[in-house]
Amino acid sequence: MEFQRFLARTLPGLGDSRAAWAYFHECGMFCVRLAWAIGIFLFDVSTIRRLLRPLGGFLFILALGALVALLALDSWHRFQPSVLHQKAGALALMLVGSSFICLQAGTPAAWVEIAKGVLLGLAFVLWGAEQFMPQGSGVTVVDSAVITIFVVDLGLVIFGRLRRGGNTGPP
Repeated sequence: MEFQRFLARTLPGLGDSRAAWAYFHECGMFCVRLAWAIGIFLFDVSTIRRLLRPLGGFLFILALGALVALLALDSWHRFQPSVLHQKAGALALMLVGSSFICLQAGTPAAWVEIAKGVLLGLAFVLWGAEQFMPQGSGVTVVDSAVITIFVVDLGLVIFGRLRRGGNTGPP
């Protein structure tokens, strides 16, 4: 019910949840088809992987820059809470998450490993994005999604290690 009221306020004419989901589904499908067409006609998989890895490195360097800015701002403000701290920290989280997604998508591996890595990167992106959102139920939804991703991802690592027995190698 709250979602319908939200849609009625923000997108007049889409108060009916079925119409709203159809609208969002069509928009999403258009974006997926467009991305697929661009990817298929302009690049093959190996080209995309070659592009994603350096992009991931570049985003990581930007994340380190955001981290330096965060620490410098914290030092300047004597580690008192500030809006700049929140925004610089959020930017660092989103950049490092995006970097990890690019690295995972640009590395040939089993699809399960890629999916786990992309989910972990997505959790960092969402965690950072949440810092820019106004307080409300949307923040709670994003926060719950982030916690779910972290618990599931770490749970899969724990389960994998327990299944392998005493092997303490990489997850």
